Amino acid sequence: MTPLLTVREVVTRNAAYDDHPREVGEVVAPVGLQDTVDARVNTLSGGQQRRPDLAPGVVGRPSPLLLDPPSPSRSTASSAPRPSARSA
Repeated sequence: MTPLLTVREVVTRNAAYDDHPREVGEVVAPVGLQDTVDARVNTLSGGQQRRPDLAPGVVGRPSPLLLDPPSPSRSTASSAPRPSARSA
């Protein structure tokens, strides 16, 4: 991300890649940058500088994708044979 761009410019740049992008306000409000939308990214605090990185992921109205870790019975690590602790 270019730190010399404003938050609005970052969101707008990413919106150009989508057919039906969200408005800038819809993208920045959930991450708390609505008050700093015209500030340059390099003038934001460290945590705020990371928030425009979310723009590419939400600007295009993505469908939710829920991921769940594999269950123990399907995990490749758990399917490996385990050494026996019993002594003969």
